[in-house]
Amino acid sequence: MNGKLAGYLQQRKTYVKLIVGFTLISAVIIFLLSAIFRNMYSVALYDQVTASDQNSLARMAEELQKLAEEIDYVHISVLSNPRVDSFIYQNALNPLDEYNVKKEFVRFKNIHSKVHSMYLYNGKIDYFITTESVGKPFAEFFDSGVLALGEGRRALVSRELPAAEPPDSPRRVLSFIYSAFRPDGRGVERSIVINVFDVAELGLLGDGAGAETLLLDSGGRLISRSLAEASSQELLAGEGWARIQAAPEARGSFTLAGGRQDYVVSYAKLELNGWVLANIQGYGQITAYIRERTDRILYVALGMLLLSGVFVFFLSRNIYTPIDLLVKRVGKLGKLSHPASRKALKNELDYIMDGFTQVMEQTSLMRKNQEEKISELKEGFLRRALTESVSEELLQEKAEEYSLAVEPNGLCAIVMQIDELGAIKPEHRYIYGATVRQIIQDAFLGQQNAESVLLDGVSTALILNLPDGPLPEAVRDILFEIKGAVYQTLGRSLTIGLGCHAETLRDLRQSYDRAAGMADNRFVLGYGQIIGEELVKGSLKAGGQIEPELETALLEAIRMNREEAYAAAADRLIEALSLHESGSARMLLAHMLLTCARAMNGIIGDSADPVTPAIPASAAPAAAGAQYGAKYGGLPENAETIGQAREWFAALFAQYRQAVEQMNLQKNSKKMQKIVSEATAHIRKNYGDPNLTIDTFAAKYGYTAKYFARMFKDVAGAFINDYIRKFRIDKAKTLLERTNLSVSEIAELVGYVNKNYFFYSFKKETGMTPLSYRGANYHS
Repeated sequence: MNGKLAGYLQQRKTYVKLIVGFTLISAVIIFLLSAIFRNMYSVALYDQVTASDQNSLARMAEELQKLAEEIDYVHISVLSNPRVDSFIYQNALNPLDEYNVKKEFVRFKNIHSKVHSMYLYNGKIDYFITTESVGKPFAEFFDSGVLALGEGRRALVSRELPAAEPPDSPRRVLSFIYSAFRPDGRGVERSIVINVFDVAELGLLGDGAGAETLLLDSGGRLISRSLAEASSQELLAGEGWARIQAAPEARGSFTLAGGRQDYVVSYAKLELNGWVLANIQGYGQITAYIRERTDRILYVALGMLLLSGVFVFFLSRNIYTPIDLLVKRVGKLGKLSHPASRKALKNELDYIMDGFTQVMEQTSLMRKNQEEKISELKEGFLRRALTESVSEELLQEKAEEYSLAVEPNGLCAIVMQIDELGAIKPEHRYIYGATVRQIIQDAFLGQQNAESVLLDGVSTALILNLPDGPLPEAVRDILFEIKGAVYQTLGRSLTIGLGCHAETLRDLRQSYDRAAGMADNRFVLGYGQIIGEELVKGSLKAGGQIEPELETALLEAIRMNREEAYAAAADRLIEALSLHESGSARMLLAHMLLTCARAMNGIIGDSADPVTPAIPASAAPAAAGAQYGAKYGGLPENAETIGQAREWFAALFAQYRQAVEQMNLQKNSKKMQKIVSEATAHIRKNYGDPNLTIDTFAAKYGYTAKYFARMFKDVAGAFINDYIRKFRIDKAKTLLERTNLSVSEIAELVGYVNKNYFFYSFKKETGMTPLSYRGANYHS
């Protein structure tokens, strides 16, 4: 039997080849069409899902920013309390004052439900007061290490409280650290720490359904997450985090290749300390529905193809002979005419020369990499010598190892800072800094023993061998040459700060600190100067105070809501502060900013006592007042010159006037409730309209979309887009339970134009597909 079958196939092999070829080609076409249509639907669904995720992350970012504004307002209220203010400046511990401050602290904590605990630290007496226990000296306080986490006026860190106190610790918290440093910059003078419950515990990151939501700091480290295990955090390391940081947009999405599958990453950048919200879910999870349906269609098509192949085989077996003869004749003709191919061999010398060239290239590359590695290690050593406390023995050893161009004694550090840094895009700043460093190296080449190092990607430190005393004219001429070259190359002026004399490498840090302090005096002296001790002592005051009439004029202008009088008083204040050293000017300016913010918040809060507003924190006037605390917190460190404070004063007063007008408009809460009631009624009546969006309602009532969304949430307790989606899904569930309508018809009835997006939204809301839900809940 097997022999007969083999003989039959041998006689008809041409015919069998044609049938098999036809079947294979048809199968390939079916596979290609299936893949094309699957890709088209997947791309459409991907766009809708990522847009939905980005909107969700934007709402989370808004809630986190609102939390920061509320905590800033709590800090301003605490700092403005007379008892707290008195305790902060005490030089000796007074038990009665400690008791009174503790009572005030507990009251402040109870004002905001999200606050876990609060600390107050007085650096003069080295003593802590908390809301959780009796006061303690710094050495005995269980959480004293929190002060080391603060940098600048406000720092934000996510951490776990020590287990010592309170008894239910450890507990994950966000710590808002507001610190003021001593004038010499060595140590904390006072600090207020406000610990807030972790954002995951507060529910600010959602329930994590359908995706994993991560909150990351500016370095890509995990702060909080929506799930117990942050399995997706590793996906953002390397390429994923680099793509987020390099993206110019505040929100976006991209696909990231993982180990076993691709992942869809949606992100939203926060203004809050450079944090990032990221949503991660498997690409296959999004397109699972598409694959499930297209696979079924593919299997059916392949089955029909196989059946049709068998049918064609038996139907046309009588017509194979002419085709077989034609193919055989063409094959014979091809064999006679086809030439034999030969492969040319390369000369042995070519192989030897190619190998030699590769060896030379590899040797050159290894030498270049070694030189770059030594240069990086040398720069790291110089940064440590300038900014950290390192033993003299280690400094001497490393100086010999890296063959420094300067001798290890008789040194001076000089700091060079690019002016108008805020006008340079963050992604371009490193290039500017590297250019300045190259100009410095070219200027000192062959003229002076010098080493330079790029510190923070922008400012450059120059180390020279100089004698103690005035700056030599030759060096001053080179510095002027560098300033001119930088201006011609980059179009930016350069501020240069001169440090003090350093006898040894160990003293170099003190010289650098002095140089940085001198350069910081551009805050009052202006851009493009060479600033040393002689210039500062001859032009600026080391301390002082603001004339009382200036403060009175500012507060009177705020109270009377007079913009011109306010601007004139602010100009007089700036001129007076420009006569003080940078540290004193910043401190006096911060005092006036706090005074103005306190006065504005008091008026906006509609209370005679600005410390305890009569309106709840969730009300619009108090929330509007909180933003001035956030604005105040960002100025003293970010402003390069005191002249930039004029713009801040003007912007602050403009927002203050807008908030006053907004407060007056919102006094009638019945109007808000009526508008929201009309909007919800319209949604319930017209939920099937696919054009039902927040922009429609905002235009109808004459508000911006952002303002209408906040008003709707304050009254209805949910964002309007979430309200519309939930109402539509509820209606769809009712139709699935009680009608025989198809899923496509139901999707169209409840306002979804795209059936696939309806499937995705329904499953994300209920955890089931529409058909599965109908199977479990249908009743006639």
